[in-house]
Amino acid sequence: MAENCLEGWCSRAKAVALTNAIIEEQPQLCVEIGIFGGRSIVPCAAALRQNGSGVIYGIETWSPAIATEHFTSEENDSWWQQVDFPRIKQDFFAFIALHGFTEQIRVIEKTSRDAASLFDAIDFLHIDGAHSVFNAAEDVVLYASKLKIGGIVVLDDIDWPTTGPAHEILKSIAEPLTTINDDEGKPACAFMRKVRN
Repeated sequence: MAENCLEGWCSRAKAVALTNAIIEEQPQLCVEIGIFGGRSIVPCAAALRQNGSGVIYGIETWSPAIATEHFTSEENDSWWQQVDFPRIKQDFFAFIALHGFTEQIRVIEKTSRDAASLFDAIDFLHIDGAHSVFNAAEDVVLYASKLKIGGIVVLDDIDWPTTGPAHEILKSIAEPLTTINDDEGKPACAFMRKVRN
């Protein structure tokens, strides 16, 4: 459903893995950094609805200035400057209203840095915000410390050179569960379980 209607890059394999993890783990407080068009938060919300409890907080600014706050690459940063964020935001809100996900999804329209203080203990964490070295590592440092021991953390686009440091930080506190590959068979998304602070 979301796959055909919403903007974004969440593959079917990743959406299935997110859904299965939430159904199996039964988290109550989930956080996603980087909603964009909603392709990954909607499957999470659908799983929470199937579980009968739990909410997911989506953190997003829909701002090209924030998306390119720190350098990734000329090509990537130029692309983000051209995105029609107001339309993508409108389409996302219309979709979740139409499909009844307003009980499961809570949107926080702030930077991930500013929103971090709103959380004390997180059960399930999906990090897919800005992909600069600085932003990705900052998201891991700010949010993985709030993830409960035993909680699941998902880091997207681990094949990017700029997200490598964030992935290494996570490896120091979490054990790998599964990796979703991209269309070319390269590792793209890591599912991990936090085992230590």
